[in-house]
Amino acid sequence: FVFGAGIHHMDMKSAQICYASPEFQLTKAAIAQLGRWYGMPTWGYAGCSDAKVMDEQAAVEAMLSVIMAKLSGANLIHDVGYMESGLTTSFEMIVLTDELVAMTDNLIKGIEVSDDTLLLDELDQVGPGGHFLDTKETLERFRNFWYPSLLDRKRRPQWLEAGATTLGQRLTARVLEIIKEHQTKPLDQEKKQKVQAILAQAAKE
Repeated sequence: FVFGAGIHHMDMKSAQICYASPEFQLTKAAIAQLGRWYGMPTWGYAGCSDAKVMDEQAAVEAMLSVIMAKLSGANLIHDVGYMESGLTTSFEMIVLTDELVAMTDNLIKGIEVSDDTLLLDELDQVGPGGHFLDTKETLERFRNFWYPSLLDRKRRPQWLEAGATTLGQRLTARVLEIIKEHQTKPLDQEKKQKVQAILAQAAKE
């Protein structure tokens, strides 16, 4: 059993149910807290928006919902890609949420404080005014940073040379790439048999 509730409130100006308001995010966190108190896993929402199209509003609201889902500790997250208060969906929103989840995964790890990360000897060796770009410790650790697959960090000349694309354009390109190239990995025979056994048992009950 997975515990949860969809506690939406209504925008009093439009009479529209809100999927991305601060109040809705707080109710999701409260439900997750109740689930922990009851000792049950909880479901929640993330990657959804009240926006009608995949625009700046959608991106802002998606990020808010992903961060709140992560911080609340909900176990099962759904409604990814929901737009327009759950009336429509967006492949681009699903792809964006994947990027945001990866970003927030890195964020909630926090900062490790240990002898291995403080590196006081290296700080002393480099000294004031020095740099760490060519140290052994930097070479061993520089890949530990999170690197986006869709968000842009190029300098402007490189961004212009690459086509000066917006995030929306890159999202659409990624969606089309997935539709064209993705191949679903088939279940092996043993797993198929287990699924069939579960379905057969459920049919008897």
